[in-house]
Amino acid sequence: MFEVAEYRVNFFHERLGKPGRYAFNEQLLAQARTTCFIYSIDKGESFLEADSVAWCSREDQFSRSFGRKLSLTRSLDQAGFDKPTRSLFWEAYFKKRGKVG
Repeated sequence: MFEVAEYRVNFFHERLGKPGRYAFNEQLLAQARTTCFIYSIDKGESFLEADSVAWCSREDQFSRSFGRKLSLTRSLDQAGFDKPTRSLFWEAYFKKRGKVG
């Protein structure tokens, strides 16, 4: 987790162990996912601005760092932030790298 101005970013990592919800014909399609949530903090209240998921295929090596970067990129695109604002998010991310999530 980290904060940028009036926004808070949280990451959630989940390993998918058994076929089920994310399976097709009882074949597991993904082994893990990383979700990024961007909240707007307003007077003690939190409002979800954007969220996105980075899926890790069964053939890929799971990497929390790669999942965080991909899901953060997608969340920033979804929220529609301009380039200077996105730069602030990335500066804060790299300042906290390894301590996020």
